[in-house]
Amino acid sequence: MVTEQASTRGRAASPVRPGILIKYILMGQVPLIQGGTESTVTEACIADLYASYREYAKRENQLRSKKKQVRHMVYDSFVHYFKYARYLGLVELVRQEPMLFPPEGKNLFRVKKTENRVGAVISKRRVFRLTDLGVQEDRAWTNLCLAYKEKWIMPVKVDLPPPYIPGVVEAPEEVPVFKYSETPSAAQYRKLYKYVQTLKSIGTDEPDVKKALRGLSDPLGTWSVDLSDRIDRAEERGRQD
Repeated sequence: MVTEQASTRGRAASPVRPGILIKYILMGQVPLIQGGTESTVTEACIADLYASYREYAKRENQLRSKKKQVRHMVYDSFVHYFKYARYLGLVELVRQEPMLFPPEGKNLFRVKKTENRVGAVISKRRVFRLTDLGVQEDRAWTNLCLAYKEKWIMPVKVDLPPPYIPGVVEAPEEVPVFKYSETPSAAQYRKLYKYVQTLKSIGTDEPDVKKALRGLSDPLGTWSVDLSDRIDRAEERGRQD
């Protein structure tokens, strides 16, 4: 068996690598996600593998800025990509069973034509598992398309990245609302200072924090007018005295 270093460029360099993710899911090293439920499997249909792949991409993007979002394949592209795993002998069909739910954007039923009639039948789920070669091979999973077209020698072991487990997305901290009176006071100023420090601790780059900071223009504007009125009245009294 040959050992080489994997080349990960383009989509292969993504934290959510489709080929590697398929292998890890079918090896039971990464959970399959179905309707929000995670389970360990060694067999799965393409629709479920794609749903898991898309969910992992979604979770990864929740941890990233908009400029660094992970782009994932659409379903049809994923199905086409999976075919190369079959052509290479890395996966094998285990069974076919009636489909309970259609893949997103697809139909539960398909049209079947015979000599005398045309009718609709329930689509089949084609369940796959890894072959022995699929377990032993590493390099081809980094680029199934290229491995097939260039007829890569298999099996070849490479240093694959560890099974992808996205970080936990923490719920954003709730931004409090500043309650103020129209008449400023020492107590109100202390509350304002404490409120600004709270916003700072949450993070001034957070959209809700920016909105809250912009909202401070209302109390500060009201207080500014009140203080101007007080100063004018004080100066008037001074002139009278």
